[in-house]
Amino acid sequence: MRWGIVFLTGAGIALAPIPEGIARPSWHLLAIFLATIVGLIAQPMPGGAVVLLGVLALAVTGTMPVGEALSGYADPIVWLVLAAF
Repeated sequence: MRWGIVFLTGAGIALAPIPEGIARPSWHLLAIFLATIVGLIAQPMPGGAVVLLGVLALAVTGTMPVGEALSGYADPIVWLVLAAF
């Protein structure tokens, strides 16, 4: 049930008509981002895993290159914040 809400959110946005002036990859990025946010709220699995699935979806669908999708994890400040928790 929880996964259904997440998938329906992402698919619903991705399959909706793209507004004029918005590129297709940007629209797919919005769909994956909102599905990830809904996944964090619905919690079909722990939050960290939901976020990693969102990053994986970006790379697998070709919305972003793998290096760009994972580039946020290369920043030492991100790891400093994560280590604080």
